[in-house]
Amino acid sequence: AIKVGYAMAVTFAVGILQVFLGAMRLGFLTTFLSDPLISGFTTGAAIHVFSSQLKSAFGVKVQRFSGPFKLIFSYEDFFLNINKANIVTISATIV
Repeated sequence: AIKVGYAMAVTFAVGILQVFLGAMRLGFLTTFLSDPLISGFTTGAAIHVFSSQLKSAFGVKVQRFSGPFKLIFSYEDFFLNINKANIVTISATIV
């Protein structure tokens, strides 16, 4: 419940910041961000979303890990349990 409150507070603060920057016409500052930076950020966000939705898309129970290699451990656990995937869930995901 505390993490949800933090997420709501950060979301609200970013929204206020965006409204302020828009009102001050400071959108031109984005021209100073390089294309590789934007591309890397977008790719990282896509990998994060894909990784977080993978277990739900296949209906596989994956253990939660912590630490610097949690993504690698999560993928390892996912592929070890892929034989327990729910066919109905996969079908619904595709549709």
